[in-house]
Amino acid sequence: MKRCLYALMVLVVLLTGCASSGKTFTSSPDKLASSILEQASFTDQLTALPQDAALRLYGLDAGDVDSCSVYVGTGSTAEEIAVFRMKDESLVDTAKQAVDKRIQYQTDNFESYVPTEVPKLEKAVTVTGGTTLIFVVSDDASKAKSVIDSLS
Repeated sequence: MKRCLYALMVLVVLLTGCASSGKTFTSSPDKLASSILEQASFTDQLTALPQDAALRLYGLDAGDVDSCSVYVGTGSTAEEIAVFRMKDESLVDTAKQAVDKRIQYQTDNFESYVPTEVPKLEKAVTVTGGTTLIFVVSDDASKAKSVIDSLS
């Protein structure tokens, strides 16, 4: 029952938290992610992952991803930044599905580990523009969204 409820919450978050408009992100994923890291609100120390580790973490195929930049926390929080530039716009849905799975996985883990982190996952921000997907779990989702909007 709890899993079903969380799956429903994740779906609601995705429907309300996803924004896809005429945005395009011209900066590299590294520059986008570092700008988000500097300007958004995080309580944890985030560390950059090598691209191969980031792709494994999200279950994405290197052949589908042009470049990416992923920052993860220490494990004590759910905070995270992921920016994926896919090789084609049609592959952005693949990245969205990977993010959906990541949210569900993190929600399942933090539910019993650090339940106070679950609201961050419920308010996670996912924005797409062109071939780019940006995903942020932060202490202040509205601030993260504002930062992302300023980068397009």
